[in-house]
Amino acid sequence: MSIRDRVRSKRIIVPTVAAIALVGIGGTAWAVMDDRDERLSGDQRSSAEQAALDEVGGGRVLEVDVDDDTDEGGQRVYEVEVVDGDGQRWDVTLDDDYAVLVTERDGSNGAGDRDDRDDRDDRDDDRTAPGAASSDAAGTSQGSAPTGRDTTTDLYGETVDEDAPLTDDERAQVVAVAEAAVEGGGTAADVDRSDDPGEGYEVEVRGADGLEWDVTLAPDLTVISAVRD
Repeated sequence: MSIRDRVRSKRIIVPTVAAIALVGIGGTAWAVMDDRDERLSGDQRSSAEQAALDEVGGGRVLEVDVDDDTDEGGQRVYEVEVVDGDGQRWDVTLDDDYAVLVTERDGSNGAGDRDDRDDRDDRDDDRTAPGAASSDAAGTSQGSAPTGRDTTTDLYGETVDEDAPLTDDERAQVVAVAEAAVEGGGTAADVDRSDDPGEGYEVEVRGADGLEWDVTLAPDLTVISAVRD
C-alpha cells in the first residue's frame, strides 16, 4: 500500500468506526475524531502547515493529521488539507522532515495534480505580465459575456457563464453570507456558481465543529438552504 493510500485509509476508516459506535449508543451523536492529540506538537503542526502552504502557493490550512508507524518499523508522515487562493482544495503528504511526498488535488485520483497546479501558477503569471492588466480590466468592465454554455445570474444582475470566475468583491460577499449561514460559523472551502433555476451560488463550508455544509444562495445572496453534508 502506498503512503497516500495508507494515510487516506486511516483518515476515512477510523472516524467512520467511531461514528458508528456513538450512533449505537445514543442514536443522535456526531463524532469527529482525529488521532493527533498526543502525537502532534504545536511545532510539528506549524512546520507541516507551512510546508503544505509553500507547496500549493499559499492559502489556508483546514486540517493536519499525523500517521505514525515508527513503532511498527514504518515512518511518520503528515497529511495536510489546504485550500489555495483559488478555492481549490489540496491534500499534501509530508515525510518526517516535512519534505513533500505527495501533492493531490482533493477529489481527483492523483494523476496530473502537480501539472494542474503548475498550469494554475502559469496562468497567474500571465495575468501579472505586462499588458495583461489592461485586458483583464476590459473584461471586468464589460462583464463575462455568455458563450452558449449554461448560464446563471450574478449578484449584480448580469447573465454570465456558469463557469465564469467570480470577481474578488463578488467572492468576498458570497463567502461572508455562506459562512454566516452555518450554525456556529465556519470557513468557506469552495465557491461555485449555480445554473439551477433561482440559484446563484453554491458554497462548501467547513463548520467550526469540523463538519461540512453545503450552502445554496440566490443571485441576490438570499440563503436558499444550508445543509450539513
